[in-house]
Amino acid sequence: DGMSRYDGRFHNYDQATYQLADNDVFCILQDRAENMWFGTANGVTRCGRRFWDTFRVPDGLPDNTVRCMLQDRAGIIWFGTDRGVSRFDSTTFTRVPQLAGSLVTCMLQDRAGDMWFGTQDGVRRSDRAGWHTLRTADGLAGNYVFCMTQDHAGNLWFGTDRGVSRYDGSSWRTFRTADGLADSTVYCMTQDRTGNLWFGTGQGVSRFDGSTFDRFRADGLADTTISSMVQDSVGNLWFVTSSGATRYDGVHPRTFTTADGLVSNRVR
Repeated sequence: DGMSRYDGRFHNYDQATYQLADNDVFCILQDRAENMWFGTANGVTRCGRRFWDTFRVPDGLPDNTVRCMLQDRAGIIWFGTDRGVSRFDSTTFTRVPQLAGSLVTCMLQDRAGDMWFGTQDGVRRSDRAGWHTLRTADGLAGNYVFCMTQDHAGNLWFGTDRGVSRYDGSSWRTFRTADGLADSTVYCMTQDRTGNLWFGTGQGVSRFDGSTFDRFRADGLADTTISSMVQDSVGNLWFVTSSGATRYDGVHPRTFTTADGLVSNRVR
């Protein structure tokens, strides 16, 4: 149905009114030049102050379904698609041969500058020594990786279809429902300003304070399946579902739907 921008009220954008590649939007990125990028089911659209342009497979994308985007420290923008990854250096798209054919769900550049790619068949890491693949046999909770983050202490976290794994550079620790996680399917995660880690699952939200999990199931959430989350500039946490978006200020949750101006209740 398009996308919504919120600044106290909702402003909606769709393919019919704007030059958006498709109304099915999976991811959004603001680059260092303040251009906005929208990854969709039919290419990626870049929006500048006076222009909109769209890039697809003929321009160098491996596939038109763009699941995730990342701008690295050098300014290169990476696009994860259903059939691999492309890098964009502001002029040219270059496909990454080591990831050809892979469904790439998430990407991360760690503090050392290494690149990590979450796929439906494990994690791929690119460092100075080359390319490496990590799967359950190496310590990963599950091979289908939905999300990744690096915490304030430098640990890497991987949300999978079978729990969440923490990697400190040498050893792995996996957390599942028996450890207090709301559900073992972890779709998204973020670390808040105070250091708590939040995990969006198929059965609500879990908060991890470094030692224990707190579960938030139906405590004011729009829905129990959380597809993405983010902390905004004033510290509110936003939980995105297929039934609307919930804003949590640490005390009170508030849910926004189409009745409040959201373009659709099915939010990513």
